[in-house]
Amino acid sequence: MVLTEVEGRAAQIALTVGEGETVEGATQQALQALGLESSDALDSLLLTLLQMTGTREPAGFSQALALVAGLDPRNTVQAMLAGQMAAVHLATMRAASNLGRTTEAGAVAMHTKALNNLARTFALQADTLKRLQGAGGQRVTVEHRHYNLAPGAVSGAGGVVLGDVAGGGARDEVER
Repeated sequence: MVLTEVEGRAAQIALTVGEGETVEGATQQALQALGLESSDALDSLLLTLLQMTGTREPAGFSQALALVAGLDPRNTVQAMLAGQMAAVHLATMRAASNLGRTTEAGAVAMHTKALNNLARTFALQADTLKRLQGAGGQRVTVEHRHYNLAPGAVSGAGGVVLGDVAGGGARDEVER
């Protein structure tokens, strides 16, 4: 997809169709690449990326779209998060550029704070996307517990009674 023309507030986004390809096939490829389920969701994401880039230059839109596709979203929620991550990344790079050009102490502090906040936001978003994509790994919780045994719970042979001591009725097993 390429942003081909911007006039006022109207933009035209062209879907490049290869030889022997149909528009429907190319749209399906775009949906699959961006993890979307409908052409309405595709339109919404593209419009959002166009507005987010805040530029009239096709390169900014293409860059944002490439960032989203590169994150390999697998569904609409992940695609929306990838769009947010693209916006935060581009803003982070702008803040870093502004910081590099600034010498005034107040402006340096402002750009440093913005850069720090944006970088931390991106890290949290990356962690969230990782968990949504199932790459968070397995989590094992180890708990240390103390058990107070009831009188008579230990047999004369040193075994421990397993089961409900107060249950009565059935004979409990003894582990030796």
